[in-house]
Amino acid sequence: MNEQLSQSTETKGFKDSLRETKDKLKTSTKEVASQAKERGEQYANQTRQRAADRINRVSERVKEAAERFEQEDQDPDIARYTRILADKLESTAAYVRDRDFQQLRHEVEDVARRHPALFFGGMFVAGIAAARFLKASADRESSYEQTSEEIENRANTPYQTQPAATI
Repeated sequence: MNEQLSQSTETKGFKDSLRETKDKLKTSTKEVASQAKERGEQYANQTRQRAADRINRVSERVKEAAERFEQEDQDPDIARYTRILADKLESTAAYVRDRDFQQLRHEVEDVARRHPALFFGGMFVAGIAAARFLKASADRESSYEQTSEEIENRANTPYQTQPAATI
C-alpha cells in the first residue's frame, strides 16, 4: 500500500511537471508567433513604403516627360494625358503610403471580388510588363558581358601589323 501511495505521488508529480512544461511551451510558442507576426508586419510596412517611394519617383519622371512635351510644343493632348498619368501615379503613391498592409490587402480582395475581369486583366498586363522588363534587363546584362569580353580579348591579343598594300 505504501508503494502504491509512493507511485501515485510520483505520477502526480510527473503529471504536474509535464503540465507546467506544456504551459511554458504554449506561452513560448505564442510569444514567438507574436514576434514573427510583428516582424512580418514591419517588413510589409517597409515594403509598402518602398513601393510608394518608387511609384512617386515614376510619377516625377512622367511629370518631367510632360514638361518636355509642353516645352517642345508637340501634341498638346500627349502632354495633357502624360500630366494626368503623373497626377494619378502621385495619388496612388500617397494612397499606398497612407494605408497599412491589412487595409491594402482587404481593398485589393474587395476589388477582385467585385470586378474579377478587371483584376485578372490588370494582373495579366502587370505580368507581361514584368516579363518584358526582366527580358530587357537580361538582354542588357548579356550585351554588357559580351562587350566586356570583347574588350578583354582585345587587350590580351598581341598587336599585329598588317602588311602595307601594294599599289
